[in-house]
Amino acid sequence: MRFLNAFFQKQRNRFVTSKFSIVLYALLCEMLVVGYLIFIALLTLESLLPTFVTARLSLSIFFMILTLGSFIVATLGNMLQTSFASGLRFRHPLAIISILWSAGIIALSLTAFPLATIPIILIGFLSVGYLAIRIGNES
Repeated sequence: MRFLNAFFQKQRNRFVTSKFSIVLYALLCEMLVVGYLIFIALLTLESLLPTFVTARLSLSIFFMILTLGSFIVATLGNMLQTSFASGLRFRHPLAIISILWSAGIIALSLTAFPLATIPIILIGFLSVGYLAIRIGNES
């Protein structure tokens, strides 16, 4: 058993010190960004045209693949001791686009509700978003 442990430790150290691992990490990060953007586009298309996407492919399997890829990238980043500065910036164009996209999807989904319940639902969404921002800024 010690032989296997020593062997795998040696292989891990050799992998971490190689330049291939850094390139692999960068490519996997880019692939995840593109994958999540495709997922958002497919989810939006599914919201606008129900069963247009799910009749052809399963979004839950696609999401599970993206989640598994995220765990692999996080593990590889931990092995390489790579970290990113996390911070929420509302002036960033991607943040503004995502806020407008979310507002549009929520507005489309609220058209089926009675007019009296729409403000209650909006207050709930806004309060949860505010709490998420506060928690994100504290850490």
